[in-house]
Amino acid sequence: MRRQYQAAMIEVGTGRPPAELQPAFDELDRNAALILDALAHDPNSRLLLEQLRKTYARRLALAQRVAYA
Repeated sequence: MRRQYQAAMIEVGTGRPPAELQPAFDELDRNAALILDALAHDPNSRLLLEQLRKTYARRLALAQRVAYA
């Protein structure tokens, strides 16, 4: 999932987001890092995997919004 997300982010190819959106990007990145840390301790957690999927989807959608604005 992580590789797919990274490939999608490369495809979107956004540079630096506008300053007003940076806090949203930072929060999503923090959430993803926390979830990945939790997954390291419980790699079979379906709840954590779903939370990570949703977080990545939100981050990608925000990046797309910036790229196509």
